[in-house]
Amino acid sequence: MSDKIFIDTNLLIYSITQDNGKSYIVEDLLLQPFDFVISTQVINEFVQVCFKKSLIPSEDIRQVVGDFLQFFEVVIIEDITILSALNIKDKYRYAWYDSLIIAAALENNCTLLFSEDMSNGQQIEQSLTIQNPFMV
Repeated sequence: MSDKIFIDTNLLIYSITQDNGKSYIVEDLLLQPFDFVISTQVINEFVQVCFKKSLIPSEDIRQVVGDFLQFFEVVIIEDITILSALNIKDKYRYAWYDSLIIAAALENNCTLLFSEDMSNGQQIEQSLTIQNPFMV
């Protein structure tokens, strides 16, 4: 059994863009032998950014999302996730949507959360570490 790694939305965005070195880092990361997890929230944020910034054509969004749904373990934001996120927001002072991502990662026994936007190296509840894959 390999580690379960939660992937934040920004990494999915970089996975479809080829205009900077971050896309190559994400590609290499996703080739590693981990069990990658995302939530329904991450999929929704990805779609919103694609539409808002016109990153790829509408018809391609459907294909990419389909690929994500096959590649990643996709977890649903449940009522318990929301309640847990409220506690995380109070305790760790993250923004609401980041707190939901952290709660989903904890709920699904992930050991790492790859995100560019959160505190690199921070331990959450002694079981989840936030890591910025672009900081070496």
